[in-house]
Amino acid sequence: MKLISANVQLTCLSVAMLLLAVRQGAAHEGHDNLPSTGVAVNGDRLSLSPQAEKSLGIATTVLHLKDLERDVMANATVEIPWLKHAYATSLVSGRVANVLVQPGSTVKKGEILAQVESQEIESLQLDLLKSTAELKLATRLLEQRGGLESSGSISERRVLETQATRDQWADQRAIAIRKLRSLGFTSAMIDTVLSYGKPSRTVPITSPLDGVISVAQVHVGQVVEPWQQVYEIVDLSQMWVHGQVLETDSTAVAEGQPVEVLVDAVPDRTFPGIVNHVGVKLDPESRSLHVHVEVDNGEGLLREGMFGRLRIRAQVAPEAIACPLDAIVDPGGAPWVLVEQRRGTYVRQPVKLGLRSGGMVEILDGLFPGDPVVTTGRHELASLFPKKESGSAGTALGRSDGSQSPRSETAQTVIAQAQIELPTDKRAAAYSTVTGRIAHVLVEHGERVTAGQVLAEVESLELRNVQLDLLQSNTRLRLSRKLLDRYNRLNATGGIAERDLWEAQTETDNLQATVASLKNKLSLMGLSSDEIQRLEQVDIADIAAEDAILQNAEIRAPIDGRITLFDLSIGQVVRPQDEMFEIHDTSRVVACGYVHEQDSGEIAVGQPAVTTITADAKFSAAGVINRTAPTLSTFGRAMKVWVELDNTSGILKDGMLARLAITPRASPVETVVAPPMPRQASDR
Repeated sequence: MKLISANVQLTCLSVAMLLLAVRQGAAHEGHDNLPSTGVAVNGDRLSLSPQAEKSLGIATTVLHLKDLERDVMANATVEIPWLKHAYATSLVSGRVANVLVQPGSTVKKGEILAQVESQEIESLQLDLLKSTAELKLATRLLEQRGGLESSGSISERRVLETQATRDQWADQRAIAIRKLRSLGFTSAMIDTVLSYGKPSRTVPITSPLDGVISVAQVHVGQVVEPWQQVYEIVDLSQMWVHGQVLETDSTAVAEGQPVEVLVDAVPDRTFPGIVNHVGVKLDPESRSLHVHVEVDNGEGLLREGMFGRLRIRAQVAPEAIACPLDAIVDPGGAPWVLVEQRRGTYVRQPVKLGLRSGGMVEILDGLFPGDPVVTTGRHELASLFPKKESGSAGTALGRSDGSQSPRSETAQTVIAQAQIELPTDKRAAAYSTVTGRIAHVLVEHGERVTAGQVLAEVESLELRNVQLDLLQSNTRLRLSRKLLDRYNRLNATGGIAERDLWEAQTETDNLQATVASLKNKLSLMGLSSDEIQRLEQVDIADIAAEDAILQNAEIRAPIDGRITLFDLSIGQVVRPQDEMFEIHDTSRVVACGYVHEQDSGEIAVGQPAVTTITADAKFSAAGVINRTAPTLSTFGRAMKVWVELDNTSGILKDGMLARLAITPRASPVETVVAPPMPRQASDR
């Protein structure tokens, strides 16, 4: 054991003495003949004697073409896509009479899940039956009194009042039918009610899609409200795998890249897919970017909540010049390798690097297939070359004559930690204008939208009822005006009392105010002036009125941009205060930096600043300081500065960590005016 230890020490001493001699020999660069140490350096060329080469244990590898791939790994969970997930609700308040399905039951779209007894639905049917009966009576009276008027047995005023009553009952009947239809009653169901003269006591809760009952929060006798989501239905034929990509890998991931999904619960299977969506902002807590991968689940192996991993094929370099990373020497961003020209002769060759994968790196420029490069011993050989100066010390630190440069020539760069943010005018939210339930979602995560584009539709009884109220009020207003005109004619001949005329005028004025209020309410609900105008022209008794009534309220994008993540499902109940979509215009971003108090006095608007990001060491963007905060932050004693950056490429994400290198503007050099020299006698 002592002999082995002595041999090791002797070997180490020999190598150390050889390196010392090699460094001394490097000082004699420019000599063509090998010195006694067996090493010579001439510019970028290095020569070794066979003995020196053997002592250093130099080994080389020949470069070949090879397909290089970079995989990004990410933790992930299995989720149900929003379009495969829905809720079933009751459209009216009531008490559950029958429950027809249980959790785990397979259902079809439109299938009845439960039945609800509702006084509201019964009252609407009674209104229909009553208005139908009163309409028949008023029609018979009008026919009778019309004949009596022609014979002079009844006054014109009585006939006009009878006609107004008949029209009002027709209006009331049409409103009852429209409201029943909005609650799910078909024409056949309404005809049955009219035929038997008896209202149906229940209204159904139906499934909005094909799938399996996941949750059933309902039992017989339970009181339900329209805002309660009593059933949850899921379709497991396709699943989303939601991954969290680390910030350092975020710039390498893009939509369309192939993915392998590995799930802990199914260890012997991989599920292929592609990246369907990449997030537009980083999670501030986990410092990660979300990605969605859609996976076929026809075998039903995947369940919501399962954990797994994503292997994303982020980059591929086919037939790349593959070089071992062990051959790369990188002294501060200027990589190079040693190429063996012939036995014992090596040349320092600068290279441009590309994709790194599995201990290999892509050579973009500087080498060719078949080049032998040094792998073992590269550090020892690299130490033999004299270091290249990055610049003249006289230029960097002072004048060439050794005197100190003024402040304008020695301005130091100020480094500020920063974060990428969206400007306030590049971020917006979309809300529902009514209370209702989601009927359609027309956009996808990450989709680009334009201002005014419809993002989703909300099915709303409130919206339908206001439109019906407007139709009814408009009909009553037309009748009131018609009656008022005839009263005015009768008043001219003394055929009507002044009081009756005043009452008719007051009713007309009140109806005009009601119509104006309803139109304003519909405008706040999102209807355009053209839509309101078309609605006013509809006759409520006409069968075409049902087509003119808007069933859903539209949610529109307030700005151009990209949709961030949203959490919506078909049938989900929403209210006007609920934020439904967030839209980001990522075409321009700002780097918000924090300048330390001691440097804040040197910083001003307009100074140049270079932005780099943690996620990509190669990224750099030049800009200028656009704004500075008027005060220092109480935490950290720092001043905020903002640098606006173009982001048409989409590389920069909201929340990314960044760094600003700010170059303060040079202070103006003071010009010293010398005092005038005294005049000599010869000057006089």
